[in-house]
Amino acid sequence: MKKIFLLSLLSILLLSAFSQEKGSNTEILTKINIIKNVPDEEIHGMSNSPLYFLFFYNEVKTEILPDGTYAIYCIGIGKLFCFLKRDILQVRGISSETVENTCTKLIEECDEKIANGEYRGSISKKISISGFQSIFLFQMNWNHDPQKPYNGEEEIIISKTENFGL
Repeated sequence: MKKIFLLSLLSILLLSAFSQEKGSNTEILTKINIIKNVPDEEIHGMSNSPLYFLFFYNEVKTEILPDGTYAIYCIGIGKLFCFLKRDILQVRGISSETVENTCTKLIEECDEKIANGEYRGSISKKISISGFQSIFLFQMNWNHDPQKPYNGEEEIIISKTENFGL
C-alpha cells in the first residue's frame, strides 16, 4: 500500500513538473491598448444616425510607450477608422503586414459586436507561420460603456507559444 502511495505521489510530481515546463513556453510579445473617446457635445447632433457611424473617428494617434506597449487614441467623430499603422508595428517573428491585418480583423469584429450590444468581451485568433514551430496568439479584450458604446478601451495581446494549445 505504501509503495502504491509513493508511486502515485511520484507520478503526480512528475506530471506537475512536466505541465509547468510545457506551460512556460508562452511569451507575450507586445500589447496594443486602444482608447476610444467621443466627447458628449459631438454626439448630440448624431442621435438619429445608426450606431455604426460612430466607429469613425476624427483623430487617430499611435504612440509607443516606454514599456514597449503600443497605444492608439481614437478621438471624436470623423472619417478615420481606428486601426493600426503597419509602419509603426515591430513584433518579433511576425511580419508587420500580418500583425496589421489580424489586428484590423479583430477591431472590425469587436466593433460589430459592440454595435450589436456586446459591450464587454474577448476574441482570440491563432496564426501559424510556415517554417516556424510556434503559434502566434492574438487575444483581444474590450470594455465599452453601454450608454456611450463609442467610448471604451480595448487591448490586444500578441503572444507566441510552442505548445499549440495541447
